[in-house]
Amino acid sequence: RIQLELRDQLLASYMRSTEEMLIGFDLDGVISYANPAAERALGDAENRELRGQRVDDLFRLPEGGEETPFLSAVRAAGGYSGDVTCVRPDETRFPAEVTISRASDRDRNVSAMVLVGRDVTERREHEAEIKSRSEQLLLINEQLQHANAKLASANLMKNEFLANTSHELRTPLNSII
Repeated sequence: RIQLELRDQLLASYMRSTEEMLIGFDLDGVISYANPAAERALGDAENRELRGQRVDDLFRLPEGGEETPFLSAVRAAGGYSGDVTCVRPDETRFPAEVTISRASDRDRNVSAMVLVGRDVTERREHEAEIKSRSEQLLLINEQLQHANAKLASANLMKNEFLANTSHELRTPLNSII
């Protein structure tokens, strides 16, 4: 019993201190638990309480998922792992990576679902910046290759000019010599 209490204390400490969003919700999609990270990420300044809100109001499946309610898709699949769009009360949105799994009671009946996720806005911004810089470098590389081809062509023309000029000068000079 003491080991179980220690384990529970450790898990509770982790749930409160982690920067990952931890949200528990029932099979109807009503949130029953949200850790402080989830409250900060999804709550508003005046009322950060997420308990009692519906997950369909807070999460959207990416691209094309607007037609299918979030909870219906998760229930149909029996869980979910991937990208979602999180919606704050002020309608601002941010991307997150989440994993949603079933939670069972003592009789092994599915009684709730648990969402574990993290805000990936900063990472996506870095990825976009890297992609933009890569595209810029590709463009610069193409320009350098084009300039190099022009230089090679100019060098070839110079060599041909020198060869022709040398030939044209040698012919009359040979007769003079």
